[in-house]
Amino acid sequence: MLPNRNNRKLKDYLLLFVKGVAMGAANKIPGVSGGIVAFVAGFYPEMIHSLKRVNLKFVKLLFSQKWKLALEYANFKFLTYLFLGSLFSYFGISQLLDLGFTYYEKEVWGLFFGLILTSLYYVYWDIKVWNFKTVLGVLFGISTGLFITLANPGAENDQLWMVLICGMVGIIGMTMPGLSGSFLILVLGNYNLLLVDSVNHLFDIIIHLVQFKFSVFNDHIKMHYLIIMIVFGIGSVVGLIFFSNLLSFVLKRYQQITTATIIGFIAGTIFTSWPWKHTNYKVSESGHYVTGQIGDPVVSNYDYYLPNLHLLSTYTTLGSILLGCIILVLLQNYARKH
Repeated sequence: MLPNRNNRKLKDYLLLFVKGVAMGAANKIPGVSGGIVAFVAGFYPEMIHSLKRVNLKFVKLLFSQKWKLALEYANFKFLTYLFLGSLFSYFGISQLLDLGFTYYEKEVWGLFFGLILTSLYYVYWDIKVWNFKTVLGVLFGISTGLFITLANPGAENDQLWMVLICGMVGIIGMTMPGLSGSFLILVLGNYNLLLVDSVNHLFDIIIHLVQFKFSVFNDHIKMHYLIIMIVFGIGSVVGLIFFSNLLSFVLKRYQQITTATIIGFIAGTIFTSWPWKHTNYKVSESGHYVTGQIGDPVVSNYDYYLPNLHLLSTYTTLGSILLGCIILVLLQNYARKH
């Protein structure tokens, strides 16, 4: 059952903004799904239901100049606070995450690992009846998650049709808990292009416009990235509407099987957040890979290893895993009370 929208106060919408920040930050990290944040924070059904209503009826209401009715129909205030938080995260919190990965890589991954591991526990209890269909859903989710996790990325492709596809595919992480949209973009080879370079250029363009430096429109490189971001945004909107309608349909008719599949996705992709791993990077067109650092070009895959219990960083990483677990427990308890 969806919450009564009329009972929301300003503090509730501010909390939605914060949840949007968390969802946006999670969406940018390969292997972490923003949908998990929506799922465990308790606003996933409302988000899917609201996105589903950005449909033909919504458009007809807008063209009939029934704007207030249109906005109420699509729960637009809810979506606005949520996606403003996600947008803010892309240009603000994401910078903090980049710093965290630079200086405290294992601890940051540990925090995400703890969050995802605990989310598995909570999602598990959403399955009321275990039978052949739900078990098959879990196995399908695990196998799909592992296939995506173990896939090597393709070459970078900045052609607009490919950027459009990346936008449609990348938004899956927001609608499907456990399936990381940024990791799918990474597999398609366009992670740096779309989630690093283009975002940085777009940020520079915004700064120039705020300073009334319109000469930025003469910068062909920045305009190239601006077009890429516009096409990527169009693909994201199209994908968001399509997948939200699809998920609304399957959640309504096959709720238990869908939840079981989500559990499988989370379980199948959880080790992309394993703190103790070497990240491999592609350094030549011949397919040669070496161990690199966060921020180096084109991530390929990971080598996993067990922690050395005699190192101080191991204990701080274990502490960050525990912190992630505690944060999710607190979020879940808050969601149940509200």
